[in-house]
Amino acid sequence: MGTVKVRYLEPKRLKDGTTAYIWNNRHAVKAGLVREWLGTNLAAAIARAEALNALWDAIRKGEPGTPAPAPGTVAWLAGELVDGRWRAEHQARPLKTQREIEAALELVKRSPVGRFRLTEISGEDVKALHGRIAEATSLDAAHRTCKWLRWLLGRAVHAKLIASNPTIGLRLKRPTPRRVYWLEDQVETAIAAAAAMGRASIGLALRLAFDLGQREGDVLRLRTAQYDRGDVVITQGKTGATVRVPALPELRAELEGARDRLFVVLSEETGRPYALFNFIHWVRKVIDAAGLAEFGLRFSDLRRSAVVRLAQAGCTVPEIAAVTGHSLQRVEQILETYLPRTSPAARAAIEKVLEQRRRDRAAAERRQ
Repeated sequence: MGTVKVRYLEPKRLKDGTTAYIWNNRHAVKAGLVREWLGTNLAAAIARAEALNALWDAIRKGEPGTPAPAPGTVAWLAGELVDGRWRAEHQARPLKTQREIEAALELVKRSPVGRFRLTEISGEDVKALHGRIAEATSLDAAHRTCKWLRWLLGRAVHAKLIASNPTIGLRLKRPTPRRVYWLEDQVETAIAAAAAMGRASIGLALRLAFDLGQREGDVLRLRTAQYDRGDVVITQGKTGATVRVPALPELRAELEGARDRLFVVLSEETGRPYALFNFIHWVRKVIDAAGLAEFGLRFSDLRRSAVVRLAQAGCTVPEIAAVTGHSLQRVEQILETYLPRTSPAARAAIEKVLEQRRRDRAAAERRQ
Protein backbone atom coordinates (compact mmCIF):
# COMPACT_ATOMS: atom_id res chain seq x y z
CA MET A 1 0.00 0.00 0.00
CA GLY A 2 2.98 2.28 0.47
CA THR A 3 3.82 4.49 3.41
CA VAL A 4 1.75 7.60 4.08
CA LYS A 5 3.88 10.10 6.04
CA VAL A 6 1.18 12.33 7.48
CA ARG A 7 0.35 12.22 11.19
CA TYR A 8 -2.71 10.14 12.07
CA LEU A 9 -3.44 9.34 8.41
CA GLU A 10 -3.89 5.60 8.02
CA PRO A 11 -4.52 3.57 4.85
CA LYS A 12 -7.11 0.80 4.84
CA ARG A 13 -7.56 -1.88 2.19
CA LEU A 14 -11.21 -2.23 1.14
CA LYS A 15 -12.93 -5.42 0.01
CA ASP A 16 -12.78 -4.39 -3.63
CA GLY A 17 -8.99 -4.00 -3.42
CA THR A 18 -8.88 -0.20 -3.39
CA THR A 19 -7.22 1.80 -0.61
CA ALA A 20 -9.14 4.30 1.51
CA TYR A 21 -7.68 6.67 4.09
CA ILE A 22 -8.69 7.48 7.66
CA TRP A 23 -7.66 10.27 10.01
CA ASN A 24 -7.45 8.40 13.29
CA ASN A 25 -6.21 10.56 16.18
CA ARG A 26 -7.26 8.74 19.34
CA HIS A 27 -5.97 11.57 21.54
CA ALA A 28 -8.30 14.16 19.97
CA VAL A 29 -11.62 12.46 20.70
CA LYS A 30 -12.26 14.46 23.89
CA ALA A 31 -11.75 17.66 21.90
CA GLY A 32 -14.51 16.64 19.51
CA LEU A 33 -12.24 15.51 16.69
CA VAL A 34 -13.47 12.03 15.89
CA ARG A 35 -12.05 9.48 13.49
CA GLU A 36 -12.85 10.56 9.95
CA TRP A 37 -12.97 8.57 6.72
CA LEU A 38 -11.25 10.57 4.00
CA GLY A 39 -12.06 8.55 0.90
CA THR A 40 -9.80 6.97 -1.69
CA ASN A 41 -8.22 10.08 -3.21
CA LEU A 42 -4.77 10.29 -1.58
CA ALA A 43 -4.17 13.98 -2.36
CA ALA A 44 -7.56 15.01 -0.94
CA ALA A 45 -7.03 12.76 2.09
CA ILE A 46 -3.61 14.33 2.81
CA ALA A 47 -5.03 17.86 2.52
CA ARG A 48 -7.86 17.07 4.92
CA ALA A 49 -5.57 15.26 7.38
CA GLU A 50 -3.17 18.18 7.47
CA ALA A 51 -6.07 20.58 8.13
CA LEU A 52 -7.25 18.39 11.02
CA ASN A 53 -3.71 18.13 12.36
CA ALA A 54 -3.36 21.93 12.32
CA LEU A 55 -6.64 22.25 14.19
CA TRP A 56 -5.54 19.64 16.72
CA ASP A 57 -2.23 21.47 17.28
CA ALA A 58 -4.13 24.72 17.87
CA ILE A 59 -6.47 23.02 20.37
CA ARG A 60 -3.49 21.59 22.25
CA LYS A 61 -2.17 25.14 22.63
CA GLY A 62 -5.45 26.17 24.22
CA GLU A 63 -6.94 27.86 21.17
CA PRO A 64 -10.65 27.25 20.56
CA GLY A 65 -11.65 25.54 17.37
CA THR A 66 -13.95 23.05 15.70
CA PRO A 67 -13.25 21.24 12.45
CA ALA A 68 -14.98 22.37 9.30
CA PRO A 69 -16.93 19.51 7.70
CA ALA A 70 -14.86 17.44 5.31
CA PRO A 71 -15.68 18.18 1.66
CA GLY A 72 -17.99 15.56 0.21
CA THR A 73 -19.65 14.71 3.53
CA VAL A 74 -23.30 15.16 4.45
CA ALA A 75 -22.42 17.94 6.92
CA TRP A 76 -20.45 19.74 4.19
CA LEU A 77 -23.46 19.53 1.86
CA ALA A 78 -25.70 20.99 4.57
CA GLY A 79 -23.29 23.92 4.83
CA GLU A 80 -23.52 24.43 1.08
CA LEU A 81 -27.25 25.00 1.53
CA VAL A 82 -26.95 27.67 4.23
CA ASP A 83 -23.69 29.40 3.23
CA GLY A 84 -22.64 27.98 -0.11
CA ARG A 85 -23.94 27.27 -3.58
CA TRP A 86 -27.65 27.15 -2.62
CA ARG A 87 -27.65 30.06 -0.20
CA ALA A 88 -29.77 32.32 -2.43
CA GLU A 89 -32.36 29.60 -2.94
CA HIS A 90 -32.48 28.95 0.81
CA GLN A 91 -32.86 32.62 1.73
CA ALA A 92 -35.71 33.01 -0.76
CA ARG A 93 -37.83 30.67 1.37
CA PRO A 94 -40.15 31.99 4.09
CA LEU A 95 -38.22 32.67 7.32
CA LYS A 96 -40.17 30.02 9.21
CA THR A 97 -39.21 27.39 6.61
CA GLN A 98 -35.57 28.48 6.70
CA ARG A 99 -35.45 27.97 10.44
CA GLU A 100 -37.12 24.58 10.20
CA ILE A 101 -34.58 23.44 7.59
CA GLU A 102 -31.61 24.77 9.55
CA ALA A 103 -32.79 23.11 12.78
CA ALA A 104 -33.26 19.79 10.97
CA LEU A 105 -29.88 19.90 9.25
CA GLU A 106 -28.16 20.88 12.49
CA LEU A 107 -29.39 17.58 13.95
CA VAL A 108 -28.01 15.77 10.91
CA LYS A 109 -24.62 17.52 11.15
CA ARG A 110 -24.27 16.61 14.84
CA SER A 111 -25.13 12.96 14.19
CA PRO A 112 -22.76 10.28 12.87
CA VAL A 113 -24.52 10.60 9.50
CA GLY A 114 -23.11 14.12 9.19
CA ARG A 115 -19.58 12.70 8.94
CA PHE A 116 -20.51 10.16 6.26
CA ARG A 117 -19.34 10.80 2.75
CA LEU A 118 -22.22 11.31 0.34
CA THR A 119 -21.24 8.23 -1.62
CA GLU A 120 -21.26 6.07 1.52
CA ILE A 121 -24.62 6.93 3.14
CA SER A 122 -27.26 4.20 2.88
CA GLY A 123 -30.94 3.81 3.59
CA GLU A 124 -30.09 1.89 6.75
CA ASP A 125 -28.04 4.85 7.99
CA VAL A 126 -31.05 7.13 7.49
CA LYS A 127 -33.32 4.67 9.33
CA ALA A 128 -30.88 4.62 12.25
CA LEU A 129 -30.81 8.43 12.31
CA HIS A 130 -34.60 8.55 12.32
CA GLY A 131 -34.74 6.12 15.22
CA ARG A 132 -32.18 8.02 17.30
CA ILE A 133 -33.93 11.36 16.87
CA ALA A 134 -37.36 9.87 17.58
CA GLU A 135 -36.08 8.30 20.78
CA ALA A 136 -34.17 11.39 21.94
CA THR A 137 -36.76 14.04 21.03
CA SER A 138 -39.96 13.16 19.17
CA LEU A 139 -41.33 11.40 16.12
CA ASP A 140 -42.26 14.80 14.72
CA ALA A 141 -38.63 15.96 14.91
CA ALA A 142 -37.41 12.71 13.33
CA HIS A 143 -39.89 13.09 10.48
CA ARG A 144 -38.95 16.73 9.80
CA THR A 145 -35.23 15.95 9.94
CA CYS A 146 -35.42 13.06 7.48
CA LYS A 147 -37.75 15.03 5.21
CA TRP A 148 -35.16 17.77 4.78
CA LEU A 149 -32.29 15.27 4.58
CA ARG A 150 -34.16 13.66 1.70
CA TRP A 151 -34.46 17.05 0.02
CA LEU A 152 -30.76 17.79 0.60
CA LEU A 153 -29.65 14.49 -0.90
CA GLY A 154 -31.98 15.16 -3.81
CA ARG A 155 -30.01 18.34 -4.45
CA ALA A 156 -26.84 16.23 -4.36
CA VAL A 157 -28.26 13.96 -7.07
CA HIS A 158 -29.23 16.98 -9.15
CA ALA A 159 -25.68 18.35 -8.79
CA LYS A 160 -24.29 14.94 -9.82
CA LEU A 161 -22.49 14.50 -6.49
CA ILE A 162 -24.20 11.11 -6.01
CA ALA A 163 -25.96 8.80 -8.44
CA SER A 164 -29.13 8.16 -6.41
CA ASN A 165 -30.94 9.31 -3.27
CA PRO A 166 -30.74 6.62 -0.56
CA THR A 167 -33.82 8.01 1.24
CA ILE A 168 -36.18 7.27 -1.65
CA GLY A 169 -38.57 4.41 -0.91
CA LEU A 170 -37.76 4.18 2.82
CA ARG A 171 -40.69 3.26 5.03
CA LEU A 172 -40.04 5.48 8.04
CA LYS A 173 -42.55 5.74 10.84
CA ARG A 174 -44.54 8.94 10.48
CA PRO A 175 -46.17 10.97 13.25
CA THR A 176 -49.92 10.60 13.66
CA PRO A 177 -51.66 13.42 11.74
CA ARG A 178 -53.17 16.14 13.91
CA ARG A 179 -56.92 15.66 13.98
CA VAL A 180 -57.57 18.99 15.66
CA TYR A 181 -59.58 21.59 13.76
CA TRP A 182 -61.42 24.78 14.64
CA LEU A 183 -65.20 25.03 14.74
CA GLU A 184 -66.79 28.27 13.61
CA ASP A 185 -68.08 29.15 17.07
CA GLN A 186 -64.56 28.61 18.50
CA VAL A 187 -63.15 31.09 15.98
CA GLU A 188 -65.79 33.64 16.92
CA THR A 189 -65.10 33.09 20.64
CA ALA A 190 -61.38 33.67 20.09
CA ILE A 191 -62.06 36.80 18.01
CA ALA A 192 -64.21 38.21 20.83
CA ALA A 193 -61.50 37.39 23.39
CA ALA A 194 -58.87 39.13 21.25
CA ALA A 195 -61.00 42.27 21.06
CA ALA A 196 -61.52 42.25 24.84
CA MET A 197 -57.73 42.05 25.30
CA GLY A 198 -57.12 45.03 23.03
CA ARG A 199 -55.72 42.74 20.33
CA ALA A 200 -58.31 43.00 17.58
CA SER A 201 -55.45 42.43 15.14
CA ILE A 202 -55.15 38.83 16.33
CA GLY A 203 -58.88 38.36 15.86
CA LEU A 204 -58.60 39.73 12.33
CA ALA A 205 -55.76 37.31 11.57
CA LEU A 206 -57.88 34.42 12.85
CA ARG A 207 -60.77 35.45 10.62
CA LEU A 208 -58.52 35.86 7.58
CA ALA A 209 -57.00 32.40 8.02
CA PHE A 210 -60.35 30.69 8.66
CA ASP A 211 -62.30 32.45 5.91
CA LEU A 212 -59.60 32.33 3.25
CA GLY A 213 -57.80 29.09 4.21
CA GLN A 214 -54.35 30.66 3.87
CA ARG A 215 -51.02 30.06 5.62
CA GLU A 216 -49.82 32.08 8.58
CA GLY A 217 -47.10 33.84 6.59
CA ASP A 218 -49.49 34.88 3.81
CA VAL A 219 -51.95 36.25 6.37
CA LEU A 220 -49.28 38.32 8.13
CA ARG A 221 -47.91 39.67 4.82
CA LEU A 222 -51.35 40.54 3.42
CA ARG A 223 -51.52 44.11 2.12
CA THR A 224 -54.68 46.16 1.87
CA ALA A 225 -54.00 46.59 -1.86
CA GLN A 226 -54.72 42.87 -2.23
CA TYR A 227 -58.36 43.54 -1.34
CA ASP A 228 -60.05 44.28 -4.65
CA ARG A 229 -63.77 44.96 -5.01
CA GLY A 230 -64.84 42.46 -2.38
CA ASP A 231 -62.22 39.83 -3.27
CA VAL A 232 -58.89 39.03 -1.61
CA VAL A 233 -56.11 38.22 -4.09
CA ILE A 234 -53.22 36.20 -2.67
CA THR A 235 -50.09 34.85 -4.32
CA GLN A 236 -48.94 32.23 -1.85
CA GLY A 237 -45.40 32.59 -0.59
CA LYS A 238 -44.73 28.86 -0.39
CA THR A 239 -46.06 27.64 -3.74
CA GLY A 240 -46.50 30.78 -5.84
CA ALA A 241 -50.13 29.81 -6.52
CA THR A 242 -52.53 32.75 -6.87
CA VAL A 243 -56.08 32.60 -5.55
CA ARG A 244 -58.88 35.16 -5.66
CA VAL A 245 -61.39 34.59 -2.88
CA PRO A 246 -64.57 36.60 -2.23
CA ALA A 247 -64.62 37.88 1.35
CA LEU A 248 -67.49 36.88 3.62
CA PRO A 249 -69.53 39.84 4.95
CA GLU A 250 -67.77 40.01 8.37
CA LEU A 251 -64.33 39.94 6.78
CA ARG A 252 -65.35 42.40 4.08
CA ALA A 253 -66.41 44.93 6.71
CA GLU A 254 -63.02 44.66 8.45
CA LEU A 255 -61.08 44.96 5.20
CA GLU A 256 -63.07 48.04 4.19
CA GLY A 257 -62.05 49.61 7.50
CA ALA A 258 -58.37 48.82 6.94
CA ARG A 259 -57.89 50.70 3.66
CA ASP A 260 -55.93 53.50 5.33
CA ARG A 261 -52.95 51.29 6.14
CA LEU A 262 -50.39 49.34 4.11
CA PHE A 263 -50.72 45.94 5.80
CA VAL A 264 -53.99 44.42 6.97
CA VAL A 265 -52.72 42.89 10.24
CA LEU A 266 -50.75 45.34 12.38
CA SER A 267 -49.65 45.01 15.99
CA GLU A 268 -51.44 47.43 18.31
CA GLU A 269 -48.17 47.78 20.20
CA THR A 270 -45.83 48.71 17.35
CA GLY A 271 -48.15 49.75 14.53
CA ARG A 272 -46.18 47.41 12.27
CA PRO A 273 -46.63 43.82 11.04
CA TYR A 274 -46.04 41.18 13.70
CA ALA A 275 -42.76 39.33 14.01
CA LEU A 276 -43.61 35.65 13.64
CA PHE A 277 -42.75 34.50 17.17
CA ASN A 278 -44.42 37.51 18.79
CA PHE A 279 -47.54 36.70 16.77
CA ILE A 280 -47.52 33.06 17.89
CA HIS A 281 -47.15 34.26 21.50
CA TRP A 282 -50.23 36.50 21.24
CA VAL A 283 -52.31 33.83 19.49
CA ARG A 284 -51.56 31.48 22.39
CA LYS A 285 -52.59 34.14 24.90
CA VAL A 286 -55.86 34.75 23.03
CA ILE A 287 -56.64 31.02 22.89
CA ASP A 288 -56.04 30.76 26.64
CA ALA A 289 -58.18 33.83 27.37
CA ALA A 290 -61.00 32.40 25.23
CA GLY A 291 -61.03 29.21 27.31
CA LEU A 292 -60.02 27.09 24.30
CA ALA A 293 -56.65 25.79 25.53
CA GLU A 294 -58.08 22.34 26.37
CA PHE A 295 -58.80 21.69 22.68
CA GLY A 296 -55.13 21.97 21.68
CA LEU A 297 -55.86 24.47 18.92
CA ARG A 298 -53.11 26.24 16.97
CA PHE A 299 -53.19 29.01 14.41
CA SER A 300 -51.74 26.60 11.83
CA ASP A 301 -54.84 24.40 12.22
CA LEU A 302 -57.04 27.12 10.69
CA ARG A 303 -56.01 26.35 7.11
CA ARG A 304 -57.13 22.73 7.40
CA SER A 305 -60.19 23.85 9.33
CA ALA A 306 -61.20 26.01 6.38
CA VAL A 307 -61.07 22.94 4.14
CA VAL A 308 -63.35 20.99 6.52
CA ARG A 309 -65.75 23.93 6.83
CA LEU A 310 -66.06 24.27 3.05
CA ALA A 311 -66.63 20.53 2.64
CA GLN A 312 -69.35 20.54 5.30
CA ALA A 313 -71.01 23.37 3.39
CA GLY A 314 -71.22 21.07 0.37
CA CYS A 315 -68.28 22.40 -1.66
CA THR A 316 -66.58 20.06 -4.12
CA VAL A 317 -62.87 19.29 -3.98
CA PRO A 318 -62.07 21.61 -6.95
CA GLU A 319 -64.09 24.41 -5.32
CA ILE A 320 -62.19 24.01 -2.04
CA ALA A 321 -58.84 24.01 -3.85
CA ALA A 322 -59.84 27.21 -5.67
CA VAL A 323 -60.21 28.93 -2.27
CA THR A 324 -57.23 27.56 -0.34
CA GLY A 325 -54.75 26.97 -3.16
CA HIS A 326 -54.17 23.34 -2.14
CA SER A 327 -53.69 20.71 -4.82
CA LEU A 328 -56.73 18.51 -5.44
CA GLN A 329 -54.84 15.55 -3.98
CA ARG A 330 -53.96 17.47 -0.81
CA VAL A 331 -57.58 18.55 -0.31
CA GLU A 332 -58.66 14.91 -0.55
CA GLN A 333 -55.97 13.90 1.97
CA ILE A 334 -57.13 16.57 4.42
CA LEU A 335 -60.75 15.53 4.10
CA GLU A 336 -59.84 11.87 4.55
CA THR A 337 -58.07 12.72 7.82
CA TYR A 338 -60.14 15.54 9.26
CA LEU A 339 -63.68 15.49 7.86
CA PRO A 340 -65.76 14.08 10.71
CA ARG A 341 -67.97 11.09 10.00
CA THR A 342 -70.94 12.61 11.83
CA SER A 343 -74.52 11.47 12.29
CA PRO A 344 -75.92 14.59 10.57
CA ALA A 345 -73.72 13.87 7.55
CA ALA A 346 -74.90 10.25 7.48
CA ARG A 347 -78.56 11.32 7.76
CA ALA A 348 -78.07 13.79 4.92
CA ALA A 349 -76.57 11.04 2.76
CA ILE A 350 -79.46 8.64 3.44
CA GLU A 351 -81.97 11.42 2.79
CA LYS A 352 -80.40 11.85 -0.65
CA VAL A 353 -80.91 8.14 -1.31
CA LEU A 354 -84.56 8.40 -0.27
CA GLU A 355 -85.03 11.50 -2.43
CA GLN A 356 -83.59 9.63 -5.42
CA ARG A 357 -86.05 6.78 -4.78
CA ARG A 358 -88.95 9.24 -4.73
CA ARG A 359 -87.81 10.72 -8.03
CA ASP A 360 -87.47 7.25 -9.56
CA ARG A 361 -90.99 6.27 -8.43
CA ALA A 362 -92.47 9.50 -9.75
CA ALA A 363 -90.77 8.97 -13.10
CA ALA A 364 -92.09 5.36 -13.26
CA GLU A 365 -95.63 6.51 -12.51
CA ARG A 366 -95.47 9.09 -15.29
CA ARG A 367 -94.42 6.41 -17.79
CA GLN A 368 -97.44 4.20 -16.94
